[in-house]
Amino acid sequence: MFPPFDGEPLKTDIALVHLDTHGQGMAANRRFEPGELVFKFAGERVDIINLYTLEHPDGYHIYDPVVMGKILHSCEPNMVCDMRAQTFHATRAIEKNELLTMDYCTTETVLSRSFECQCGSLRCKGVIVGKDTQPVLSVTGVVGAR
Repeated sequence: MFPPFDGEPLKTDIALVHLDTHGQGMAANRRFEPGELVFKFAGERVDIINLYTLEHPDGYHIYDPVVMGKILHSCEPNMVCDMRAQTFHATRAIEKNELLTMDYCTTETVLSRSFECQCGSLRCKGVIVGKDTQPVLSVTGVVGAR
């Protein structure tokens, strides 16, 4: 057993939860304040894209099947990911038992598979494909891509 690294996700802070609609997700086990470190992650540097990777700004991906794929997408997320520091910080107060979310379009140029967002936000982007190919929406519908 390896000792925890500084900022590693701890069971006192977050929990793996089973969801009827999304399979698995992560939820807060306590309240997080805006700007607070929720957790730091580590993983293997890889050149593939899948559901368990996040894209690093230097062009490779970080594979972490324990955490990646369990953080749900929201167009108004409660966390932001800093890929250089490999951290997630709260963008607003996160209440105990609240699902942890990020905006996949902030880290991924292209997703391994696109999906129709169901976050329910008034700012919902619709179909999530990645930051470089994300449709630009207008009041009347899609007007192009970025």
